[in-house]
Amino acid sequence: MRDLLIDEVDWKVRFPHVTVGGHLGIGDRHFLIPIEAVERDSGGFVTIEQSREKVRGAPELDPNIMLQPDLRRGIYEYYGYPSPA
Repeated sequence: MRDLLIDEVDWKVRFPHVTVGGHLGIGDRHFLIPIEAVERDSGGFVTIEQSREKVRGAPELDPNIMLQPDLRRGIYEYYGYPSPA
């Protein structure tokens, strides 16, 4: 996990920002996963209830562009969770 994205209206964490692939930051692919998909195991590691294949097929995030409402809704839809208001 790289970062957490917080909703600036109600100050709730909405997405962990994860990266996949690459080496030393080169060729990384960036994804957001709805916080509703996150679980914690007893060892303190964060796990999600989605497969690696599901994450790899998710809409990619350009970390240099601010998250737009359409992308946010699309991510929730992709993972099958209702989008917060």
